[in-house]
Amino acid sequence: DSYYLDVVVNSVNGGFSGLTVDGNRLYATSYQLAATNSTPTLYQIDVDAQSVTVQTRTLNGIKQPNGMAVDNYGRIYISDSAAVGNWLTPSTAPIFRLDSFAAAPQEWLDAEYAQAFPNGIDFNADCSIMYYADANVIYSISVLASGAAGGVLPFYTTDTSKIFDDIAVTDEFVAAAEILSPVSASGSNTSGCIRVIDLEGDSLQTIAPDRLSEPSDILYNPANGELWVTDYFKGGLLVSHRLGLTQ
Repeated sequence: DSYYLDVVVNSVNGGFSGLTVDGNRLYATSYQLAATNSTPTLYQIDVDAQSVTVQTRTLNGIKQPNGMAVDNYGRIYISDSAAVGNWLTPSTAPIFRLDSFAAAPQEWLDAEYAQAFPNGIDFNADCSIMYYADANVIYSISVLASGAAGGVLPFYTTDTSKIFDDIAVTDEFVAAAEILSPVSASGSNTSGCIRVIDLEGDSLQTIAPDRLSEPSDILYNPANGELWVTDYFKGGLLVSHRLGLTQ
């Protein structure tokens, strides 16, 4: 079989920043990076064999949407990288929840957990735990039966010169894109890595070939155990077969 690319939707507001999937439904966000007062856009994209249907809406209250996840009830979670003091007026929470596509964003995680740069989020299989990356720390957040955020604990911490971008959670491990902090990494040839962490919080492996400069988004395919990874600075989509990355 061969593959080709087609344009599903063009951004109506800046560049795309987040993407997640719920069955045959995609959710994405976009915003204007240079505009601190920009109102982001949320997209709901329904795909079947015959058609693609796109709906859009604004995201009032969220300023810099980043990580996205959907729980088993179809609720949408979005991390907000603007929930820190480097904005003129920071947003009010590092993670928001929408009970449906049309629902208003609600503050889900308290602002005290916005340490530096809220980023990737993902759930375990039964959505009882969310993993959340902020700067050089990945946190585990217990999810109460009501759907509210429960206890928040550090799950894994890396060196302070690094940050975590996206994360992918499996039944066996958490895979995290680990890169230099954005200020020092911009245009850098220093490779980041994919760090594989077991569910006890111990690092098992780092995958860092010369080709991988700035790993960004990660998607896990449970059918074959592959990790699909985008490379931010060098460009490209790479796939890991557990023992290493190949283009």
